[in-house]
Amino acid sequence: MAKFLCKCGHVIYDQTDQIPYKGYYIPDTAIERLSDVLCKSVDTLIDAVGLGKKEEWIEQNYSKEAWALQLRNSDLIHDLLTRELLTCTSDVFNCENCGRILLQQGPENRFKTYIEEPDH
Repeated sequence: MAKFLCKCGHVIYDQTDQIPYKGYYIPDTAIERLSDVLCKSVDTLIDAVGLGKKEEWIEQNYSKEAWALQLRNSDLIHDLLTRELLTCTSDVFNCENCGRILLQQGPENRFKTYIEEPDH
C-alpha cells in the first residue's frame, strides 16, 4: 500500500518503515496459533543447529541461495517472527489530522474508521 485518503480528506502515507501513526493488531483468535507456529519453528532451528544441520534447515525453510546460508541464527529467528506475524496481523492507522483510527478489514486494503466520541 502506498497511500490512501482518510474520511477527513487527509492523505495517509504507508511508504516506509517506522511510521509513528501506523501499528498492527492481532485478533485474539490468532494468538495461540501464532505462538504454536513460532515455538515450533524456533525449536526446529535450534535442533538443527545443535545437530549441525543448519544448512539443511535453511534449504528446507527458505531456499538454496547462497545469501540465505550466510544468515545468523538471530536473523533467521527475526525472519520467522516477521513472516508469521504478517500472516495474522492487520494494519491500524491513526490519522494525524482528525485523530480517526482506521482498522484494516481482511487482507485487502479496506478500512473501517472510528472517531473519538466527545465527553459529555
